[in-house]
Order: sequence, then C-alpha cells, then structure tokens
Amino acid sequence: MKIGKIQKRVIGGLLIVFFSFLSISTVLADEVSDQVNEAMKLYKEGKFSQAASELEFAVQQIREKQAENLKDIFPAPLQGWKADKPEVGTAGAMIFGGGITASIRYYKSSEKSSDKGMPSSGMEEGEGEGDVTEVRLEIITDSPLLQGMLPLFSNPALAGSQGGKVIKIKGYRGIIKKQGDNGGAELSLVVANKILVTLRGNGGATDTDILAYGNAINYPALEKLAAP
Repeated sequence: MKIGKIQKRVIGGLLIVFFSFLSISTVLADEVSDQVNEAMKLYKEGKFSQAASELEFAVQQIREKQAENLKDIFPAPLQGWKADKPEVGTAGAMIFGGGITASIRYYKSSEKSSDKGMPSSGMEEGEGEGDVTEVRLEIITDSPLLQGMLPLFSNPALAGSQGGKVIKIKGYRGIIKKQGDNGGAELSLVVANKILVTLRGNGGATDTDILAYGNAINYPALEKLAAP
C-alpha cells in the first residue's frame, strides 16, 4: 500500500537520524538500546507507527544525554560571581529550528543592590535584573538554522550592518554587539560550524565581563562534542 511505503520511508529516515546520533554519543544507556531493539522488532512486524514512536523516543533520550555533556563546558564563576545550576534540554522546532541546549546564569551584586545594603549571599535564583549584574551563557548545537548564520561571522561588513563587530576569542570568530536600551552586550560564537555559543549581559554587565566568560569556556571540550 502507498501508506505503507510512506511509513517505511519515515522509519528509514528515523534510523538515519538515530545512527547519526549514535556516532557522536559515547555511551548509550541500556534503556536506549532497548528502545531501538523494540523499534526494530515492531518494524519487522509491519507496525510502522509504533516503530517510529519508539525510535523518536530513543533519539530524544540520546539528545538529552548529549545535552548533559554540555554542562562540562561551562566555566566556574569568576571571582566575586556566583552561578545557578546549569539547565539542559532539547529545543523545539520553534527555537532555532530544534537542537540541543544548555544554559547557565552567572550573577553578582550590582551597585544598585549594594546601595540598598543587600548582601550578595541574599540573592536567589530568578531575582530581577535591577537587583543583580548577570551574564547568561547559552549553548545550542545540532540546530539547522546555524548554517544560515555563518556568513555573519566571516563578513565584518554584514555583521556591522546589524550593529555587531567581528572579534576573535581563542581563535574562534565571534560577533559582539549592544542589546537594546539596557546597554548590555551580547557575544555570539560558532564552534566547528555546529555549535552556537551566546553570552548576554544584563544589569550593568560590561563588555569585559562578557569577554572574560567567553575566554573561560572549555573550547576543546566543545570541539570534541562537535566531532563526528
């Protein structure tokens, strides 16, 4: 039947996706292997919809494991700063076309907070930007939209037309620009043409703060994750 052929193509596509993830995943939990084996069993039985569902779940689990590995990339808080726990997950298709994400927030007392006599130890996760100086670091990998952004990093004139300036950090091209009216800087870097690194400063964070965290990232580990 025509529907059966379409389903087989879907399964074939999912298998290609799965094995592409398998090639860059160092360790697979037994539960992931079980999901794949179950998918193959269902496929051989002609239960294509169920097989596709099992494979999609397995791919999601592998993405989550990759996201967990991204946490090791984050630098320790700089002197005088603190950090929230890293957040990891997978981005939906509406966010950079999908992909794997990891993020962290670094923060310290701002001058405004100090004037109020609020000690840095009193800060809790999620406080307003007016109370703290913060730098947010986000990593997105395996997003199909990254390819469309690459020309910006190799063309200073193009980057300048969008309010940015091309710089280099640890040999990687990046773009730094101001964010709206709050005066904070935003730095974007692409590693191995596969990983987008973004740092955003708020609440008085300076270009120096942004660049300090940009230089402290574990780029060799990022390169290793990006390797096929």
